[in-house]
Amino acid sequence: MSDARRRPSFRQADLARALRAAASAGHHVVRSEIDAEGKITLFYGRADSGQPVVDELEEWRRRNAGAA
Repeated sequence: MSDARRRPSFRQADLARALRAAASAGHHVVRSEIDAEGKITLFYGRADSGQPVVDELEEWRRRNAGAA
């Protein structure tokens, strides 16, 4: 199947479902990303500050980016 006729790997309903699930779990989503394969990544933060919460793995990756 050509790329033009390929079934999309992401649908708007998928993102809406993920956002509803995050909200029902008490998370405040500050950003979302969808990659070419359709993987949805949600970034959480505090509703009052607007600043994303940086998890420990991402912080470690930033500190050690030049070590590789």
